[in-house]
Amino acid sequence: IMYKENQEVTTAQKEYCAVSTMRRMLEKYSREKGIEFKDALVQFANSVVYSALFDYDTGLWMEGPDYLRDTWDKNRV
Repeated sequence: IMYKENQEVTTAQKEYCAVSTMRRMLEKYSREKGIEFKDALVQFANSVVYSALFDYDTGLWMEGPDYLRDTWDKNRV
């Protein structure tokens, strides 16, 4: 999202960015792993990174899909 300095980003805009980034990351992940998108989504939704993505104070929603994937990979148990 392009915005001017001091312009407030709405919660809806943050959510759109988070969902869009998550979707792009999971599409690539599911192709690489040869699994269904829905299965990749379930795996991701059960992670702490999913929670952090939708905790807009973390700023993770502003990052790209590769950064999100790296963060998820590093935080898997």
